[in-house]
Amino acid sequence: MSFPGVSGRELLHAVENDVAASVGSACHSDTGTVSGVLAAMGIGIERALGAVRLSVGTFTTEEEVHHAAHALIKCWRELRRPG
Repeated sequence: MSFPGVSGRELLHAVENDVAASVGSACHSDTGTVSGVLAAMGIGIERALGAVRLSVGTFTTEEEVHHAAHALIKCWRELRRPG
């Protein structure tokens, strides 16, 4: 998912108590650069920098998915820069 106008790192920091996610693969998550995969897909820099990576598993409930979605959207609306 991508949250334009907000750094993916900033967004995940804001929801760290509600959502377990990352801004990229484990080998890329500590760098401040755009993911090579997103760059290869032609994703623009603003969208790529606002990208977060979510994973679900066999035991993930629909309620947990809705909770994560609402938490991310709420924080994105609070953090995004006008424009």
